Amino acid sequence: MNQNVEFYNHLADFYDQIHGDRSLEIAFYQEQASNAQSILEVPVGSGVLAQALCGQDRRVVGVDLSEEMLVKARSLTTEVEFVKGDMCAFDLNETFDLVLCPLNSFMHLCTEDQALAALTCFREHCSANGKVIVSIDQVALEYMPKKFEGIRAQFKDKTSDSNITVLEKTKFDRKTNIMNVQWSAFDDDTRDLKATSSYDNRFYSNLEIRKYLEKVGLRVIADYGDYEKNERTNISSRQILISECA
Repeated sequence: MNQNVEFYNHLADFYDQIHGDRSLEIAFYQEQASNAQSILEVPVGSGVLAQALCGQDRRVVGVDLSEEMLVKARSLTTEVEFVKGDMCAFDLNETFDLVLCPLNSFMHLCTEDQALAALTCFREHCSANGKVIVSIDQVALEYMPKKFEGIRAQFKDKTSDSNITVLEKTKFDRKTNIMNVQWSAFDDDTRDLKATSSYDNRFYSNLEIRKYLEKVGLRVIADYGDYEKNERTNISSRQILISECA
């Protein structure tokens, strides 16, 4: 988990540009938040989604363990309350109408204990009539390559005006379903290495996620395969599970 925090500390400056256009994702969460007066996003990352969910006298809180990501988020907006905390062990002493764990963040939890600890925190911070949303990749693990190298993203850096290429290297362990991912950002003109770091992701099946949600007292009420709310199938690229308190 600490390795993943260091990853975001090192690559915070490029986070939003690497992830690119998130308009479909943001529109989905805005719809889900239409009746919510309070929202918690864990982890909050750069604050882009949290900022988009502000307004209508709505209270929005974001929790993240990466100090560099929190600095970036706080520079983006003052409408969101940002709190430093571990997604597996935080206590804000309040509940929210909507608790979000977006953009594959749940996949950073590489053990069952971590997954259950995080979901327990989400459940404890969800109001009686509230919802918890977890969104992660869905992939056919039997076809996952053991190793991969390629270009993750290319963009013009907004701060330096440099052209940046981000290279990705992955190693996948079929026994644990854990993938180690390394990103290295280079200046295309000078070939200088601007930032590099790595993190671990664990791929979860839909059955695993449902089992863990049920174990902490959350009941799945919707299971989408994309941000356009199409029903999830075996060939969907995402698992977006919406739960309520059981």
